[in-house]
Parts: sequence; structure tokens; C-alpha cells
Amino acid sequence: MPLSSIEAAVYATNRLIIDELDFDTTLETSKFESFIRDLNSDQYHAYRSALDTHNRGERGLFFIYGSGGMGNTYLWNTLISKFRSEKHIVLAVASSGIASLLLPRGKTSRSMFKIPL
Repeated sequence: MPLSSIEAAVYATNRLIIDELDFDTTLETSKFESFIRDLNSDQYHAYRSALDTHNRGERGLFFIYGSGGMGNTYLWNTLISKFRSEKHIVLAVASSGIASLLLPRGKTSRSMFKIPL
């Protein structure tokens, strides 16, 4: 559904939206193509599940859980690069500062959503 002229104007001038769309889609596509080749079968299944839900226009809540070294961050980076390569807004949010450093343009949930301590 097309945006009304007022919504389009807000969308075009909103600094937060502009910042989240300010990346090189060609580079994101290249990163995605590299990432997708190296997913293991479990990662690929989770990737397809999230992508299929998105492609059907449905909403979904996905929890990626695993011990350190299981490829959780790799899967998130694959999904992030896929959606950013298609010019979608992706908010890479983690619960801790260290985890947020592992995600491209990652932020903590407290800093992203201004959650008080």
C-alpha cells in the first residue's frame, strides 16, 4: 500500500530512518552471498524459517539459542545482511554491550530504546 504524502514526507526526513537505511546494498549483498554459503544445516533451517515468514508477509518472533561457538551470531549476521541488501530496516539489538559489538551496527537494547537503568 503506498504511503500518503504526509507519511512519505516524514519517512524521507526522519533522521532515525535515514540512518538505518544508510549503507551500501552492494556490499551487503556481497556479505550475504558469502555468509549463506557457509551456513550449516541447522542454521540454514532457521534462516529459511525466518525468511519464509517474512516472504509470506507474516510477523514472527524467533529465538536463536545455542552455546558459545555454535554459530548464533553468524546466523544473525546472515539475516541482517540479507534484509539490508534488500533495503529493509534492521535493528540489531543485543542485551549486552559485548554481544552488540558482534552485530553490524549493533546496539544494546537499553541504548536503542532508551530504557532507564
